[in-house]
Amino acid sequence: MRVLVTGTAGFIGFHIARRLLEEGYTVIGLDGITDYYDVSLKRRRHALLHRFENFSSHEFMLEDAQALHDVFARRTPDMVMHLAGQAGVSHSLDAPGTTSIPISSERTRCWRRCVGTRPGIS
Repeated sequence: MRVLVTGTAGFIGFHIARRLLEEGYTVIGLDGITDYYDVSLKRRRHALLHRFENFSSHEFMLEDAQALHDVFARRTPDMVMHLAGQAGVSHSLDAPGTTSIPISSERTRCWRRCVGTRPGIS
C-alpha cells in the first residue's frame, strides 16, 4: 500500500512515516522544509527515511497545486495522512497573516486531490 504523508520532516510526520516504512508500507513523503526551525534537522530526518528503499520524498509547499497534482498523478497513493502544518503556535500570534493559505485550505486541497484520483469516493 502506498501512503502519502505530508509533513515528513516534522516531528510527528517523521515518526509516523518511519513506523509505516518499518511495517512495509511504501511512503511518499511531502514537506516544504521551511526554515521556521532547524532545516538541517529536517534534512537529517529525511536522510533517515531515505534509508528505506520504499520511501520517496518531494519538497514543495502544499499551496503548489500543480506539484501536488503531479505527485498524485505519478505516485497514485492509496491513502493520505495529512500532518503538515506551520510549527509553533506562537508564530501565528507574532506574525499573523504570514502563512499563505490556512491549514483548512491545505486539507481541502489534499482531500480534493484524493477524491479526484479515486472514482466513487466522496
